[in-house]
Amino acid sequence: MFYAILSQSVFPFISRHARRGSTPTTYAPQSTKLWMFSLFLVLLASRVFAGTVTLQWDAVSNPQLAGYKVYSGYASHQYNTNVNVGKSISAAFSGLKDVQMYYFAVTAFATTGKESAYSNEVIYDLAKVDTDKDGLMDWDEIKVYGTNPDLADTDGDGLSDGAEVKTYKTDPNKADSDGDGFSDGIEVSKGSNPLDVGSTPGTQDLTFAVNAGGKQYTAGDATVFAADTKFSGGSVYTTTAAIAGTTDDPLYQSERYGNFSYNIPVENGDYEVSLKFAEVYFTGVGQRVFNVLVEGKVVISKLDLVAKVGPKAAYDATVPVTVTDGTLNITFQSVVDFAKISAITVAAK
Repeated sequence: MFYAILSQSVFPFISRHARRGSTPTTYAPQSTKLWMFSLFLVLLASRVFAGTVTLQWDAVSNPQLAGYKVYSGYASHQYNTNVNVGKSISAAFSGLKDVQMYYFAVTAFATTGKESAYSNEVIYDLAKVDTDKDGLMDWDEIKVYGTNPDLADTDGDGLSDGAEVKTYKTDPNKADSDGDGFSDGIEVSKGSNPLDVGSTPGTQDLTFAVNAGGKQYTAGDATVFAADTKFSGGSVYTTTAAIAGTTDDPLYQSERYGNFSYNIPVENGDYEVSLKFAEVYFTGVGQRVFNVLVEGKVVISKLDLVAKVGPKAAYDATVPVTVTDGTLNITFQSVVDFAKISAITVAAK
């Protein structure tokens, strides 16, 4: 339940010294604050419009106080009903219609029957309230979209309900609108189409991505690494050891090792090749040393991963390359023990 202070106003109360037939005088003005809130949890639980409004105000401190009356109506300052609530400083009204505007005000009355002026007026209109500030009115969330007016992101996909409905046209009740395995929020942030199952994060930026020696893997940045492919030669090794320097441990826990190459079909042009390594077998400096050649040229010479970053730690190297024959060739050449690689990505420049 949420309270929102709408306004304050002077609430004059009849003096205990007022005589019959005389002009009433008042004590010093006392501020009366009215709060109004809707019990949206009730609406959500039943999905039936039975709106509830609770009004609360400051107590009037005066021995002549007999009680309060709450007035309501369908037009501003035109009240057709009132309820005597005694000395209670709150009142609840239930069964309110979904699209009807209600206007409320409160008065205090004395033991003599004299009554104060109206307090400030508050208005209840479900169609004009946006409790969670997601850009959708509560009435629309409940009646039209079936979303939760208390949660800005009903399906938890990283996009507000309003953005899904108005901007991306995705389903605010379904985190993955196109069912491609990626949440709508990730797809939008990565530039893919959350309404197209064939458009997935990473496909817009990368020409090729492979998890060497391992299965298909989706990284934390939504890049999809294919199961090991396009290789020639080498063997496979995997571990379950934790890898430092990354949150994508599985990507570095598998490897292809030996004297081997990857031969990747691409269009002629300029590319950036990212090579991902981790030493998951040896622990000492000098136990594994190797070279990497791209398009026949040595781009990494005598790499010793333990010396570089230590054992069981991620190490990435990015090198530029120009392809002129339609195939990107990456060769791993052993110097001491076997060369190795954990993952490769290729992106057009």
